Amino acid sequence: MIKTSKVKKDLAQKKAKQRASLLSQYQRLFDSPDGKEVLKDLFKFCKMNESCYNGDLNDTVFNEGMRSVGLHILANMKVDHEKYMRMVDKSLETEEQENVYTIS
Repeated sequence: MIKTSKVKKDLAQKKAKQRASLLSQYQRLFDSPDGKEVLKDLFKFCKMNESCYNGDLNDTVFNEGMRSVGLHILANMKVDHEKYMRMVDKSLETEEQENVYTIS
């Protein structure tokens, strides 16, 4: 029994260390300038700032699945979600305004 509890403890420590390492990798990746641009694109694709509901159950479930991926990424970044999403919103609004001026 002592060996079993030691093995479980060692396994739990190993998993915690791996998790901490992965969270650190998320942070480094998405804190870089390129990472921020990729993250902005992912959040746009994942419909992070839109309603998932569109009247069709299948589409809504699909959209919610995409949004879940964005939420998973955001949860692993250890940031204030609301503050980060406001920043992304502002960035997307600026991008849309730039596109309007470019098209005209």
